[in-house]
Amino acid sequence: MDKKALKNPFLLAALSGILCILSFPPYNLSFLIWVALAPLLYAIIITPFEHKKIFGILYDEAPVTGFVFGIVFYFGTLHWVYHIFGWFGLFLLLVLCVYPYFFAYCLSYVYNKLKSRWVILLSPAIIWTAIEFVKSEFWILKFSWMNIGYSQHNFLPALQFSSILGQYGITALIIFINSFIVYLFVNNDSTKEKIAVGASVLVIILAIISSGIYYMNENYSPEVKVALVQDESSEFRAYRSLINTLNTDVDFILLPEYALPTYLNEDELLLKEIQNITIKYSAYMIVGSKDKNDDGKLGYYNSAYLINPSGEISGRYYKMNPIQFFNDGDPGKEYSVFQTEHGNIGIFICYDADYSYVARNIVKNGAEMLFIPTYDAMDWSKTQHLQHSAMTSMRAVENGRFIARTTTSGISQIIDPKGRITQNIGLGKTGTAIGNVMPIKKHTFYVDYGFIFPYFAIICTLIILFISFSRKAKPG
Repeated sequence: MDKKALKNPFLLAALSGILCILSFPPYNLSFLIWVALAPLLYAIIITPFEHKKIFGILYDEAPVTGFVFGIVFYFGTLHWVYHIFGWFGLFLLLVLCVYPYFFAYCLSYVYNKLKSRWVILLSPAIIWTAIEFVKSEFWILKFSWMNIGYSQHNFLPALQFSSILGQYGITALIIFINSFIVYLFVNNDSTKEKIAVGASVLVIILAIISSGIYYMNENYSPEVKVALVQDESSEFRAYRSLINTLNTDVDFILLPEYALPTYLNEDELLLKEIQNITIKYSAYMIVGSKDKNDDGKLGYYNSAYLINPSGEISGRYYKMNPIQFFNDGDPGKEYSVFQTEHGNIGIFICYDADYSYVARNIVKNGAEMLFIPTYDAMDWSKTQHLQHSAMTSMRAVENGRFIARTTTSGISQIIDPKGRITQNIGLGKTGTAIGNVMPIKKHTFYVDYGFIFPYFAIICTLIILFISFSRKAKPG
């Protein structure tokens, strides 16, 4: 790549997009993310914040670099959205590209107003985290897929940091390291000053990774047996046949979301069949079904039923985050926790696991183990399945809980509180697997204090923008 290309902001933004694609499933080169965003940040810094015109339309070049990054990154990772929503899905991807555009706009504006080396080093992590948090947790189109922190699902020492500041803390750390690279590249400080800053950053990195390795040494002796049942048919006879292949007693039997696409509490024959199974295995069954909601827009809840070993319905959870633009029921409102003889359990459904706050509030209410019935259709693509299952490790570490997750066509898995996958059923397979979990009572820092860091990032972003707006631009 020649020197001219190195100064082309759009090529640099595209390079960042490609490196970020490789950092996520299905490629899983998670180490790349620690340098992947440096070209984008550099492109924003070197591009003047000024109006240009093309075909008579005014635009700002620096923010457009963010949009170019979004086009490459989101279309390169989330192309499977087209399989679900068709051409409307492509429009939704374009909406996602607005977020990096807005990030680039804010960073360019702040840097060109303040011209401070600390803007390069500190502002990107703060602004990116604030925008990512808003993208993921607020308004009707909230969507957390491809959040930067999720790239570390297979680098467990770094993932442990989420037990303190959640996924957004990992995002901020990654952006900070990328900013540090750019800081060293463009700053005119003396070598001595750069070494001092570099040494400080290196100490921070080593401390976080070392503490992550240390916390991973905690051992568990799980004895609660969970049977994962994976099948895409949504027919009870198929699930019954799979359950009948179990050759040992289990404590929980976990079926997918919409395993029984009917109103289970009104189907006495089906309830009787489930009762026979739970009595046979002396086990609880968690099964996805529906429940009527006479006051709701769609008239039903996407539900997960808890059937006790006596065959009685002992609890129901209603999905809190139905998939937008999808016939997925009315949203539930309760972070339910259910008492069992094996410990207090929390249940949430599929898309709920994509949002940090659902699992956190359930654990805060007393859940000691977590169960996630999920529906992922095989024709949604292999990439969709891999990306979705990779997000579950984050929930396990954030909350310090064992998680059992069953999905229709994979990847069903059991994950320990350190994010390690201890049991799984492969993608596209039909079958069962038995793994062990255990109740855990202690809370992580993240469970107790939640979104303290992203709220801090939002406040800091507003302050930085206000200060920038109040000052005249400094000469370059």
